[in-house]
Amino acid sequence: MGKYIFLLDSGHGGMVDGKYQTSTKWWKRAYFKDGKLLNPDEHTLEWLEINNDLKYYEGVGNRDIVKRVMRLCDIHSIKYYDILEGSELDVSLSTRVRRANTYYKNSKNCIYLSVHSNAFTKESAQGFSVYTTPGFTNSDKIAPIIFKEMVIEFADHKPRKDEVDGDVDKEANFYVLKHTSMPAILSENLFYTNYRECKILSSEEGRQRIAEAHFKGIIYIEKNGY
Repeated sequence: MGKYIFLLDSGHGGMVDGKYQTSTKWWKRAYFKDGKLLNPDEHTLEWLEINNDLKYYEGVGNRDIVKRVMRLCDIHSIKYYDILEGSELDVSLSTRVRRANTYYKNSKNCIYLSVHSNAFTKESAQGFSVYTTPGFTNSDKIAPIIFKEMVIEFADHKPRKDEVDGDVDKEANFYVLKHTSMPAILSENLFYTNYRECKILSSEEGRQRIAEAHFKGIIYIEKNGY
């Protein structure tokens, strides 16, 4: 195979010497105690790190999922490029975009896939979604392919979609979508601020399921185009 090159981006920072590289208390991490989401505004970060029985760092989870996608690509000889180039640092959005556009300039036939998980202040928020930029582009042809595989794999979770414009993807001017030159999508895979979904995101099995859903989409695109 080798029709496309998939530019794989794991959002936010990882771990360096035991320290999470994305420093914000809200949105990029979550802490639970007895099944309840702890409010970072009511506690210090040091207290949250000690007084929890489940915690999740989004950037760490994103990296693990993308590494699993990469391993599947290796097994099946699918071409890809790691936008982070193996770094655990919180690589800037401008650097991610510059690397993607440079790769596209030299290779063409690239598809950008940024992997995330979602968050909200209320634990009730749940489900998954796929984003493109506003308006219709080739990205809108790719998003439903990944979305469909997530629907199949996570049939008992909420598919968060916006069909006003005739397709399932949500639209937003996220920096990595707006400024990349190739078709680009961003997936939000469950809510780590939801206890049930955080347990899935924290598990080896859950991350593998997310990775395999994305990879099935990649295989479909590789075989059939978009």
